[in-house]
Amino acid sequence: MSHSSMYDPFVLNEIPNLTAKSILDCGCGNGIWGYLMRVNRSGNEACMVGLDCTLKYLKFNKKHKVYDDLVMGDCAYLPFRDASFDLVLASEVIEHLPRINGNKFLDDVERICRDRIVITAPQGFAPREVPNGLQADMHRSTWTSTDFKKRGYKVRGIGFRFFKLWLGTRFLFVYGTLFYFATPFSWLLPSLAEYLIAQKVPRWKPPTRYEVIVAHHMCAQSISRTL
Repeated sequence: MSHSSMYDPFVLNEIPNLTAKSILDCGCGNGIWGYLMRVNRSGNEACMVGLDCTLKYLKFNKKHKVYDDLVMGDCAYLPFRDASFDLVLASEVIEHLPRINGNKFLDDVERICRDRIVITAPQGFAPREVPNGLQADMHRSTWTSTDFKKRGYKVRGIGFRFFKLWLGTRFLFVYGTLFYFATPFSWLLPSLAEYLIAQKVPRWKPPTRYEVIVAHHMCAQSISRTL
C-alpha cells in the first residue's frame, strides 16, 4: 500500500532481528518494506511472504525477487493457518479497509501470528486521492490510538496530527522540521500523533506434548470412523 518514508526508522526499531524467522508483509505494495527488512533486519536469512490484492504490485515484486513467496489476496481474508508467521507487518493497510473488514483483519492477524505484530496507520481521517486509479489504495476507514489500545496493542506515535491541517503541503520544510520536533512527545502520547505504530505479542503458545498426542489420537479416531 502507500508508504511514508518518515515511518522507516521508527518502524524498523520495532522489528527484531529476522534470522530464521517467517514474515508476512500484508499489503506489500511495491516491496519497500521487504527491501528495508532484508537490509536492516537480516531479512535475507528469513522466509518472507508478500501479500497484496493488486496484480501490478505482485508482478513488480516477482520481477525484482523482493519476497520468497507472493500471495494475491484480500487482507480482510488472510488465507493462512493459525500461527503461520513469527512476524506480521501491515504498514498503512488497515485504513484502506472498511471498518468492519479492518476489525476482521486484526482478528485474522492475531490468529496467524505467533510472535510479533506491527501495524502502522495514519491517525484520524486522512483524505487521499486514488493514485493511478487503484481503488485498493483509497482510504476507507479512520483509526485512532484508542482503537488499537482497546485490543491490547502497545501504541507509539510520530509527528503531530494537526501540523498538516495547518500547513498543508505549502511549507514542507517547516512541516518536516515540526514533525520530528513533535515526535518525542507523540511517541509517549500517541493521541497527539499524525501516524501510529501499534505493536502486539499475540497470546499464542506452542501446544504441549500432551495436547499434540491428544490431537493425533482424535484425528486417528475421526479417520477410523470415516473408513
